[in-house]
Amino acid sequence: MITDPLDIAKVLKTKMILYINQGKVHDAFTIAKEALKPLEFDINVNPGIVNVGKELISFKMNSTIKKPDDLLELPMMQDPIRIMIMEILMTLISVTYLVSRNLFIYVIMKMLNYSIKYGHSEVSPYAYSIYGLIEGVAFRNPEIGLEYGQVGLKLANEFGNYEILNKCHFSVGFFLNHWVNHSSDNIQYLKKAIQNGYYAGDMVFLLIVLLRMY
Repeated sequence: MITDPLDIAKVLKTKMILYINQGKVHDAFTIAKEALKPLEFDINVNPGIVNVGKELISFKMNSTIKKPDDLLELPMMQDPIRIMIMEILMTLISVTYLVSRNLFIYVIMKMLNYSIKYGHSEVSPYAYSIYGLIEGVAFRNPEIGLEYGQVGLKLANEFGNYEILNKCHFSVGFFLNHWVNHSSDNIQYLKKAIQNGYYAGDMVFLLIVLLRMY
């Protein structure tokens, strides 16, 4: 019988991915909450606007981050339990956008605030790049939004994780770049998203990129 909290979380994360692949999204949310419990991390899988607002305010009032480049000064996350928490939240993001916009933003902000507190994990760059979308749309700061996207790309390149590079390039190329630069520049990011998606073996996300391009 498995008793180690980290091992329990790993098993439940795998179960969560299986549910997502079967289209059992709400079951996956339940498993995510169950997986995070032994790691002593609580998450609301049905957040309201107040929950989302608290996370946004927490980030905006954090004196550590005054501009996007400040994220580059954060240390690396070392604790395997904290790294697992980030991986579970990252897995959640893959389906939250299609199901609940509040949950999507809530999870992104959870990842962002957690990274500021404990440092970067390999999946942190994706949270930074997606936050760029929130900054541009919700706060009407498209230039700042693109800067967050570029910070995410820079860190993703340092980690060399193809799956995260894939998603960061897509975020910048599809959501952020055209706010500031000519839309023709989007192609270079989307091509890199395809290349990294191929290397990562992430065929589902690779298909999404191809559909968006054509």
